[in-house]
Amino acid sequence: MTAIRLDYVVLWNALVAVASEDDAQLLLRHADYVWQVVDEYAGHAQDGYLAERELQTDERQLLERALVSELVDTEERPPSERTAEIAAALGVPARAHWVVLAAEGTEAVALRQTLAGDPRMRESLLSSYRGATLLLLVTATAWHTRPALQSLRGSDLGAIVTVEGIEEVWAGARLASELAALPARNGGRRGFTDWPRLVRSQLTGTHFELVLDFEAKLAECSPAEREAIEESIRAYLETGSVQAAASQMFCHRNTITNRLRRFTELTGIDVTVPTEAASVVLAWA
Repeated sequence: MTAIRLDYVVLWNALVAVASEDDAQLLLRHADYVWQVVDEYAGHAQDGYLAERELQTDERQLLERALVSELVDTEERPPSERTAEIAAALGVPARAHWVVLAAEGTEAVALRQTLAGDPRMRESLLSSYRGATLLLLVTATAWHTRPALQSLRGSDLGAIVTVEGIEEVWAGARLASELAALPARNGGRRGFTDWPRLVRSQLTGTHFELVLDFEAKLAECSPAEREAIEESIRAYLETGSVQAAASQMFCHRNTITNRLRRFTELTGIDVTVPTEAASVVLAWA
């Protein structure tokens, strides 16, 4: 653009070189016309440049979306060689740890609004859809250090999964999508610790539900006794220790022991046995 605008100086000097003294008034009257011609040409050149740049940007974004979609939305896991090619084409490190953030429904809408409000945030992320689930991919280093992502880190929207290497993003995207489909509990973001709820949801409608159905066996308790037993069992399952559960419940350890024994009498399940405790964890997830 600078070179084009120098055309005015070139043209003007050429006109002056061939003009006589009698042409001075004519030159002065039409100096603005010479500048107008040069400026109009410069404007057309700039419009063409911007249009070409926008086209290249659109093509680059289309290619990026296609590559990310191949990474997260194929039926089978892409081969390692292909994921390495995708990483190279996207200009991202293949061996880095990756954060996969997934959201659907109103949470996806809120995340899109957050992204729209800060263009710098979009520059730090790769995005795609898996069905109706919005997926955002970012290296763990960028996730923890980029100031532009601060509001996204502080949000409780969706589910988050961290994987090692870009070839694990495919599996991470599936897990994050499944976690995002779980109802949010206490407004919290879902993650690996929500695996019992995820497994429980996948057992719904299967014969394994029979293993998890012991609610009827607790019916002979009074509401107060059942509440006390359940709180004690949950505390024990969280801590793995009678003493720690007693401290959490502000009661004597014998009280916890008695409630564990009472739960076993009612249900036949001994939560001090890991395999039996697992069924309770899943049933109450």
